[in-house]
Formats: sequence, C-alpha cells, structure tokens
Amino acid sequence: MELRPTFGEQAADVLKDLGETWRLRRMVLLLAWQDIRSKYKRSVIGPFWLTLSSAIWVGLLGSLWAMLLKKDPLVFIPWVASGNLIWSLINSAVGEGCNSFSKSRAFLLQIKLPLTFPAVRLIVKNLIILAHEALVFVCIALYLQISPLPYWHWLLLGIVLILVNSLWVYLFLGMACARFRDLRQIIASVMKVVFFVTPILWMPDMMQGKAHLLKFNPFYPFLNLVRSPMLGQAPEPYALQYALVITLVGWAVTFVMFAKKRRQIVYWL
Repeated sequence: MELRPTFGEQAADVLKDLGETWRLRRMVLLLAWQDIRSKYKRSVIGPFWLTLSSAIWVGLLGSLWAMLLKKDPLVFIPWVASGNLIWSLINSAVGEGCNSFSKSRAFLLQIKLPLTFPAVRLIVKNLIILAHEALVFVCIALYLQISPLPYWHWLLLGIVLILVNSLWVYLFLGMACARFRDLRQIIASVMKVVFFVTPILWMPDMMQGKAHLLKFNPFYPFLNLVRSPMLGQAPEPYALQYALVITLVGWAVTFVMFAKKRRQIVYWL
C-alpha cells in the first residue's frame, strides 16, 4: 500500500519544482519571447504595437479625463500613464493567472515540465510587455522633466514585490480555476469593477476626505509603491507594510495549497 507523502515531502517537492524551473530559465525566456512574436507575426512594427496602443490609450483618456475632472493635463497625464502601466502588470497576473495551467495543458500533459514553469513563463512575458509599454511613460517623463531617481530604490522594491506576488497569484488562481471553471468569469467581472475603484483614472484627493478607504483595496499598496517613485514622490508610509503582509499571507496560503494539490493539477486540465 502506497503511503501518503507527508507535508514535509510535499513542501520539498514544491521547492524542487521551483529549482527545476530556474534550471530551465533559458527555455522560459525563449518561449515567453515566442509568445510575443507569434502575436505580432508579419506585423511591420511587431511588439511595438504595445507601445503605440498604450500611447493612444494614455493620450486620449488622459486628456479627456483631465478635461472632465478639471485637472491640469501636465499633472494628470503622467498620473494616468504610470497607473495604466502598473495596472496592466497587475491585471495580467490576475487575468492570465486563471488560465496559467489550462493554457499550458499540451505542454504539461506531453512533456515532463515543472508545474511552476507556466507561471514563470507568463511573468517573463509580462515583463517584456511592460518594457515596451514603459517607453510611453519614459517619453512623458523626459518631456515633463519628471525624475524617479530620488526614489529609485522604492521603484525597484515595488516592482519586485509585484513580481513575487504575481507568482503566487498565477499558482493559486491557476489551481482554483482549473478545478472550478466558473471562477474565471467571476474574477474577470470583479476585476472590471476593481479597475474603477482603484485610482488609475482618478486621484485619491477626489474622495473628499475618504482616501483612507483605499487601504481596503489590496491592489493600491502595490500601485502606490511603484507609481509614487515614478512621479518623483515618496510612497505612502503604510504601503510597504500592507504589501508585505499581502505577500506573506498570499505565499503561505498558496504554498500549502500547491504542496497538497500539486499532484492532482494535471487531472483537472
């Protein structure tokens, strides 16, 4: 009779899985870049459509909302550009996380790959997309002489925290949505609402003394940690504390769940 593995053995398997993914890092990078290239195959400017579409979105919406909200465009457009850039990275983690395992079904069923491989592949792909979209903010910052250099360490820390959290989000949602398929539609609907209650197209000072309510938005600390340094400002004091708590709790729950259910994931695909 086969003995059920202990949690220690399951945890060791998870760490081994992560180590295998690191060993295959060149393959991860190659496939992530291939995902981008295949999407823009035979296109004249290729992945730079990401830059162009982001520039159009920021330019049109930034100018329109600045006019509607009676804000200075020279202040509001950088606010929208930085917020859209960070939100794209966060939203991709949640949206693509729901399909992180199911989209890699062919790979996982035919090739012996670590189960963390699809999640890391998506993270690398989104980093490449981020690099293309960031060109829009760089141009705006150079034109308006906005320098993130005084708080570059906060900017780097914020991006690292978003990426670290992205990994557990990919794993957690990938498992949950592979097991319960209806969760994808629920999460997609929720994220549409979250976009409008997160200060992407509006500023916290417009809440008329109720900006403290943003502390209940789990996405805002990460947004604030990255956006504020991009605009040459220090992040809010509580942002790092909240982000670290979310990181620790998210990883603790995901690690336990992934360790216990890891061997069952392929049967859910």
